[in-house]
Amino acid sequence: MSDPIISVHNLGKRFHLGESANHDTLRDHLTMGLKKLIGRGGQRTEKAPEMWALREVSFDIAPGEVIGVVGRNGAGKSTLLKILAQISEPTEGEVRIRGRVASLLEVGTGFHSELTGRENIFLSGAILGMSRAEIVSKFDQIVAFSEVEAFLSTPVKHYSSGMAMRLAFAVAAHLEPEILLIDEVLAVGDAAFQKKCLGKMDEVARGGRTILFVSHNLATVAQLCTRAILLERGRMTGSGSPEEIIQRYTAGSGASNDRSWEITPERLATTAKTRITSAEMLTLEGSELTLLSTGDGVILRLGYSIESGQTIPSASFVIRVKSGLGTELFRMGNTPLSGFPIDNLSGTGTVDLVLPNLHLAAGRYLFDVAVARMGQGFYHDAMDVGSFTVEKRDVYGSGHAIDHTRGLCVVPHRWIVRRADAPQIEDSGWIGPQLLSTPTFIPKQNT
Repeated sequence: MSDPIISVHNLGKRFHLGESANHDTLRDHLTMGLKKLIGRGGQRTEKAPEMWALREVSFDIAPGEVIGVVGRNGAGKSTLLKILAQISEPTEGEVRIRGRVASLLEVGTGFHSELTGRENIFLSGAILGMSRAEIVSKFDQIVAFSEVEAFLSTPVKHYSSGMAMRLAFAVAAHLEPEILLIDEVLAVGDAAFQKKCLGKMDEVARGGRTILFVSHNLATVAQLCTRAILLERGRMTGSGSPEEIIQRYTAGSGASNDRSWEITPERLATTAKTRITSAEMLTLEGSELTLLSTGDGVILRLGYSIESGQTIPSASFVIRVKSGLGTELFRMGNTPLSGFPIDNLSGTGTVDLVLPNLHLAAGRYLFDVAVARMGQGFYHDAMDVGSFTVEKRDVYGSGHAIDHTRGLCVVPHRWIVRRADAPQIEDSGWIGPQLLSTPTFIPKQNT
């Protein structure tokens, strides 16, 4: 067995709350030194409380492995990659890396904003330790992949975030480092370019290079990775197959209750003054939902709060339902998708999305919630706010219940057979959960 290309032992990173999280560059150290100098001459300051972003993290990565790093926001994923990229120094423990590292941790990481796109390609290559001849040999491929050829002579500071991400990814993926570190940056690009990047990452992985990939897109982790690591509150709580780790991650903290759904309040936390304040799932009669089976009706109720003194001319509430791997199955928005405008909204209240039949196979699902002004962007967009589990039900009456191993959706349908050698038509009639013409739920009127 070959030696690990990355070896992490008892890694820890500590920050002091109230101070900047990045104190690793010369400018950061000078700034902090000046603050301390000024502090000594004035009022005595108390020691800031500590926070461990990482603690006692240990793992080995073999050459050629593709590792997915998953965990909730604040779990320490980005901090881990910054330490591996030598952008940040650990507080304790050690990291051993054998090979050249390229990192894509933020849009345009390593680019100089005053230099042109062309100049930054050569700068990034030089930082990676490549000769000019090596960079020249890959230059055309990088430019073609990035699709920014027309802007190569333009300073990067004038690029959009999408353009900077395209060029940064193209450089990192084509300059052939032994190790490639990628944080959640692909979300910046459009769907076509994301697909192109994922294809390139798959090609890089098949070429024997090592990849560490941080993403909230669990379907991508399952597709690309050979192994996954789970971080929770700075500690590594699992390492194994992507399927195993994703299942543990989506199961949450393990706190159980008697309901088939769960809301994660901290994911609704925001500083936005116009926001979603709560989310819950109800039966069609408006009572609390406990058990949810394939074909059941459900109400998703969102609480909202609009900034004091503000009125939204056309409010748009959005709910996205996703598989346990994070693949979006469907989204519902009152406007423009459903053509139901909510005009001149202010104050506080609730909005209900009524689904008379939930045509989902048995399994675990996630959902996002958001509120926006139509055509003006989101005020508050909260991902993976809730999860729910759909129980099996033989909705087709065939003796076979559908779960996620046979697809994610269960739809009403019928079979019709016309035999060339027989006059009669064979018709199964409608099979499966029927659409309700009138939901039994009648919303209460304001009194």
